[in-house]
Amino acid sequence: EIDHFYLIAKGGQDVPWNLLPICRNCNRKKRDKLPFDYLNEKTYSECNEYLEGVLFRVTNNHEDRLQRDEIIHNLVMKLSSKE
Repeated sequence: EIDHFYLIAKGGQDVPWNLLPICRNCNRKKRDKLPFDYLNEKTYSECNEYLEGVLFRVTNNHEDRLQRDEIIHNLVMKLSSKE
């Protein structure tokens, strides 16, 4: 199952860097607990590190696309002005 690491009902967001795959049994046991109330310190740290990586990849990819789009826009504008 896909689980919100920080529950939406307790302030979490529905974004890729708050979603983790989790087995059905663990999800049922977790219920409405916050991750640091449910997970041991090592597992909590590993999950948090994974989600920070997701955030970095998503935001970096978005910035790369914005920069690429800006470069393309500027090239099109230059070519248009030469006609």
